[in-house]
Amino acid sequence: MSEFFACCGIRLGGQGGWEQLPPTTCKIVFVERGLTAALNALTPAVAGVWRVGLYKNDRTPRLADTAADYISCNFSGYSGEQLLYYFSPATMRGPRAYSQALPVKWTHNGGTVGNEVYGLYVKDLSGAIVVAERFCGGPFNLDRLGRFIRLTPELETLNEVEVS
Repeated sequence: MSEFFACCGIRLGGQGGWEQLPPTTCKIVFVERGLTAALNALTPAVAGVWRVGLYKNDRTPRLADTAADYISCNFSGYSGEQLLYYFSPATMRGPRAYSQALPVKWTHNGGTVGNEVYGLYVKDLSGAIVVAERFCGGPFNLDRLGRFIRLTPELETLNEVEVS
């Protein structure tokens, strides 16, 4: 077998064969075109599928979280989870490719119910949590007329490489 590529414990051969090698510390690096292509392939799959909402319990997201771990806000004027309809074409920002959805906003309407908002969650069509974020500097109190949270959801892909 004529070897032409070896990385991350796998050696690929010139005839399409491969063999397992001992694990190494090398990394596969996506070039800019690969990062943006991966993100551009993902965003149409989640646009119109993922819904973003706000949560009011004092929680820091964890890897094994489920929807039961988050208590949705219910402040006066809260419009519930909002569908993410569109993501921009991916562009590069340093070693990251990123894409933004259209902004979403929730506003207190002056009613009697207020919430401390700790963060956001994103659910798929089945209602499963796919992303959660605790707001830095939060919680934010939405307790009276005109107080609002507006955010622009963003997806990104990242290479762990140094840029010079």
